[in-house]
Amino acid sequence: MNNSFNRKLIGALLIVLATCFGSNLNAQQANAFDAHLESLSSSAREQLHSLAYDEQTTALATSNGISVVGNGDAQVLDVNASDLSTLNFNDAALSQVKFIRVRINSASDLTLNLNLSGASALSQLSCILVMSAVDATAIQITDSVQGAPSGVALCYSVSIPN
Repeated sequence: MNNSFNRKLIGALLIVLATCFGSNLNAQQANAFDAHLESLSSSAREQLHSLAYDEQTTALATSNGISVVGNGDAQVLDVNASDLSTLNFNDAALSQVKFIRVRINSASDLTLNLNLSGASALSQLSCILVMSAVDATAIQITDSVQGAPSGVALCYSVSIPN
């Protein structure tokens, strides 16, 4: 009888824990972008640094659709957090995207649900960078991002303009 009670107690505790913390069990932790770059091999670091900071053919996504700037297939997707919910990740213009830059431009953007589950359609994707122009912590950014594909680095950077 004591064994049965213990099993029931453990089961009840697991249900409580899953209910209280379940939303974060599958969340992918966002890492500082600079720290992520340092963790890579030199060739991978150079490639990712180039995608993030060099001139690349870029798909600019807004609530009005996607426009591609540059020559060739878009390697980078640039989208404001406020426009992410309207983005169609299955758009042919995004088929070669390796890097997504999500821009948080205001404190209200931090309250948005940044649903990136559609990014799993991008077979070349290696990194998602959430760039905040407002003061934000890794926890705030991680909590706002949902559905980031497994195997894709989720990173953040905070750069507050003067």
